[in-house]
Amino acid sequence: MSDRYEEMLSVFDPEFHRAVAALGFDVWIAADCPMCATVTAVPATREQVAAYEAGALVQDAFPHLTADARETIISGLCPTCFDTMTISLN
Repeated sequence: MSDRYEEMLSVFDPEFHRAVAALGFDVWIAADCPMCATVTAVPATREQVAAYEAGALVQDAFPHLTADARETIISGLCPTCFDTMTISLN
């Protein structure tokens, strides 16, 4: 197994994964931040992913997610890098 794969697996604590699955989320959307390579994963349902892929706005497809988590889906940026980027723009 690659080191990157091992790192991604470490994000998924089995107990947390079971708790999230109990809430009805059956997929994870994972992204490598293009700035720092941190792996960020957010829970979703297959229906939410299908709606987003069909053109729904991210906030409509994933209403349970924070703005930071939705930004990860849009750009792949982790919350820390997104905050750093937006602070430097102000």
